Amino acid sequence: MSIFAPFGSAIRKLRHGKLILSLLVLLLSVATLRVVSTYKVLAQAQDEPAHIACGMEWIQRGTYTFEPLHPPLARVSAAVGPYLHQLRLSDVKMIFDDRRVSYDIRGAGNDILFQKNDYLTNLALARLGMLPYFVLGIIVVFRWSRFHYGNAPALLSAMLFTLTPPILAFAGLAYTDLPIAVLSTAALVALVEWLDKPTWAGSVLLGLFAALAVLAKFTALLFLSAAAVAVWSTYKIVGRPGKETGRPTPAHRTALAVLVVLIALFVLWGGYRFSVARFNDVFASPEQDLQEIHHSSHSTAVVLSKIAAVNPVVPAPGLLKGLAAGLNKNTSAPLSYLFGRLRRGGWWYFFLVDLAVKTPLPILIFFFAGAASILRSPSIRRDGLALAPLVSTAAILVVALPVKVNYGIRHILPIYPPLLVVAGLGIYRLWQVSGRMRSVARGLTAVLLLWLIATTTAIHPDYLSYFNELAGRHPETIVVWGCDLDCGQDLLSLTRVLHDRKISYVKLAVQTSTDLTKIGLPQFDLLEPHKPSTGWIAVSTRLLQTGNVEFESANYDLNSQTAYRWLEVYKPIAYVGHTIQLYYIPD
Repeated sequence: MSIFAPFGSAIRKLRHGKLILSLLVLLLSVATLRVVSTYKVLAQAQDEPAHIACGMEWIQRGTYTFEPLHPPLARVSAAVGPYLHQLRLSDVKMIFDDRRVSYDIRGAGNDILFQKNDYLTNLALARLGMLPYFVLGIIVVFRWSRFHYGNAPALLSAMLFTLTPPILAFAGLAYTDLPIAVLSTAALVALVEWLDKPTWAGSVLLGLFAALAVLAKFTALLFLSAAAVAVWSTYKIVGRPGKETGRPTPAHRTALAVLVVLIALFVLWGGYRFSVARFNDVFASPEQDLQEIHHSSHSTAVVLSKIAAVNPVVPAPGLLKGLAAGLNKNTSAPLSYLFGRLRRGGWWYFFLVDLAVKTPLPILIFFFAGAASILRSPSIRRDGLALAPLVSTAAILVVALPVKVNYGIRHILPIYPPLLVVAGLGIYRLWQVSGRMRSVARGLTAVLLLWLIATTTAIHPDYLSYFNELAGRHPETIVVWGCDLDCGQDLLSLTRVLHDRKISYVKLAVQTSTDLTKIGLPQFDLLEPHKPSTGWIAVSTRLLQTGNVEFESANYDLNSQTAYRWLEVYKPIAYVGHTIQLYYIPD
């Protein structure tokens, strides 16, 4: 009797609905505990206070004017918990530069987080707003996989979703990235089911999820559109066996498609509180502002001039401003970091490298096994919809390559749900290998699963700083920007280490958006760039690699990258988490 016989028996039992439901609930429970347990260990990530402040404006004031770069849904989700806890937005400082006026949204968010002298509780309440998206993500991945491949692959895909470090990382932060990943996937599942069997209810769901994905983050317009086109094209080219009869008439399908669009537009407008404004009031200088989306062509300028002359009423002005800001950000070629270098505009292969080093190797192996099984299976190759997870993964990766904002894996988080659907199928197909290779395939599958569970357990709660074995011992020399490694999450741990060592004074060069005077640190000063110092010094790995350089630094000086490199000749006294090094430099 094979040692794997009990596992085979268990897989066969997965046909039973009650067992499936029980295992899915178990996955949800364990994964939720893993995420929630990070709340009071990790300090705020860089953008969390900004998202909280903007969401609080939407709830408390009924406006959305502080920063249009991101739409409101995920931000409102982050602000609901603090609002119900009676935290409120106070006066928000304005920042004046040569051309524009902006708001100090990070400062406003910090004011909210430190109210009632209960920073950790307030931060945890904001992060709880992401938990429903995490739960929905598990369910959506399970549903998509089951629709094509059955119960066992579906459960395995859901399990992988709960074991993927980038997913766990952003499930525990009040960021916009998990909501777009989950809602884009929900929209793709709704599209697949709508193509399979168009109904009025399905049309409503498709329009709803598509709009919610865009309201979570504008990059849904890029990723969701690319994946949807890929899925629809594959379905049209390949078709579906046995679906020639019972199809709706072209008129009926057109009516359903119109309903999808109307629902999506209505929900989008509702996300901006059904606001309206005159076109010329949306932009201070319409031609100038919109031409900044990298120097629009003359014909575009003419069209904009004509629109400005008519000055029509436009719905959701915040949506228009946000789209313009997002396009301008991408074309402005912000600073990027890869393989130890900083440059403007990024690299076309950045996300390929990022995906390769931030995804557990067992998941990548399972994905390629699943992709191979899909392409080799005659029944799947003839089913255009069963190819949807694979073509969605490919489409999202392809359209991400030209993107010039290379801030980290979170910007392509929507690639993970379809990738994990394919990977779950890969596990199942490896287990089902027959013949002389049966024991080898099952042994390999067991080893890969144990490897995955062990590595994701060992990294807890530092999912943000996870890198796989391809990154080597110094992943910071590959990627470090954004939240790929250091997002300020180890500051609370630094506070504890300094107090445990009875250090009464320290010099800091740390990556954070918090108010350092309120976080419980001992007396401190900021370490000046390019100025060697003595005594206790705490420095972020990111600042060691990039210096005191901001993402959008307009006047980047190459020497800035070496601002703290003089510390490299010394050996750290201690490592705090995965992102801060503590030194003692004698006089």
